[in-house]
Amino acid sequence: MTADLMRHDDHPADMVLPPVVAIGASAGGVGALRELVGALPTDLPAAVLVVLHVSATAPSHLAEILARSTDLPVVPATDLGELEPGTVYVASPDRHLEIRHGRMHVWRGPRENGHRPSIDALFRSVASTLGPSAAGVLLTGMLDDGVAGLMELKEAGGATLVQDPEEALFPSMPRAAVAAGAADQVLRIEQMADAIQLLDLRPATISLIDEEPQASAPPIDDPGEPSPFSCPSCGGVLRQARSRGELEHFQCRVGHRFSPDSLLEAQSTQLDEAMWAGFRSLKEQAELSRRIASRLERIDSGQRAHTYEHRALEADRRADILYESLSAQTEDVPD
Repeated sequence: MTADLMRHDDHPADMVLPPVVAIGASAGGVGALRELVGALPTDLPAAVLVVLHVSATAPSHLAEILARSTDLPVVPATDLGELEPGTVYVASPDRHLEIRHGRMHVWRGPRENGHRPSIDALFRSVASTLGPSAAGVLLTGMLDDGVAGLMELKEAGGATLVQDPEEALFPSMPRAAVAAGAADQVLRIEQMADAIQLLDLRPATISLIDEEPQASAPPIDDPGEPSPFSCPSCGGVLRQARSRGELEHFQCRVGHRFSPDSLLEAQSTQLDEAMWAGFRSLKEQAELSRRIASRLERIDSGQRAHTYEHRALEADRRADILYESLSAQTEDVPD
């Protein structure tokens, strides 16, 4: 059953969509996805949409990898593509995968939680469009991308399944979903395919005439007050709000979105890069000061050369302090 367009006097543009199973994974996700997709039946009445955090610059072979594990068709998602039941659609690198106006929407929108594609973006669009005709599945991964979107899907009437954190190679994402109350079921991968088949997922009828166009990363529900934090991606002011399920998040005017954990991670990366840039600048300052001192010694053996030699030594001293801080072994934060 493809997405069918129906026309009636009272509803001039109704579209019937197949149910959707949206799956999100991050670190350790390839093996989990292969096992789950490989266990899905060939007569699955739902379309399957998959987001895996991957490099933005390297080509992705996820569709080919998953196709070797299942008899279901597995294809890269295409912009404006129709949803077919029994087909697995895989998000492309550096592109969000969403459902908008009854079709797949593949676009290079603002990163969410530092990712594009983002699991939150997929889950949120599925919740908005399909509600109880959809299921969300969150698998292994670090931090918490997908948790807020899974909560929105749950509150929209969709089913939510989360991999057992004890089984996940990287339990942070599943553990965060469980802690937030976003999981209807917490299952091992071997149990998930059977659980999906038992869900009462039915086709959804959406009215395109009533569906107002909106940005794929809409403004936060309650803009709230500007936070004291700046956006690590663009430098804009982050506004603080709570989405469904009272999950705190931050969003800038551009549309970059962060959970507290992902914001902290982005700030840490930004600080690390700034400190290495500072180290490089100090070493260059020391080298340049020595060159100037050497030239001055040839033409003026007085105080000026000594001043630049002192500046070189001071720059080296500060660079050594920075390097020691950057290179120090720190205690790992438990996953």
